[in-house]
Amino acid sequence: MNQEKVSVRTFTHDLIAPVSYAYCSDTRYDARLLSMIRRVSVLYYETTFMNDMAEMAQITGHSTAGQAGKMAAEAKASCLITGHYSSRYKDINDLLMEAEANFSHVLQAEEGKKYNLRNLAKGLKH
Repeated sequence: MNQEKVSVRTFTHDLIAPVSYAYCSDTRYDARLLSMIRRVSVLYYETTFMNDMAEMAQITGHSTAGQAGKMAAEAKASCLITGHYSSRYKDINDLLMEAEANFSHVLQAEEGKKYNLRNLAKGLKH
């Protein structure tokens, strides 16, 4: 009987890195969340206020954009998507810049938009 070795690659694909997603909504900044979202690929975090309204955020159970960036950085997330902005802000770019002061890969959530989590985890924009 003639035995021939066949490479496992003949029958399998390369491993695909897992992708994870965490959704933190209507929450204050709370470091206890870190253990649940550590190294998440994509973190959605609601950023209702800017840092100058941190006291209001605390009172109403919300977070600031700066806190969202801090949470993403501390969790070592690959990408941060922010949303749920207070209607008092007509220009969302200020909130994005505030989050980016703590974390570099920040996107604005857009209603109805579909995101490719694998691409976002790789540092791509979509």
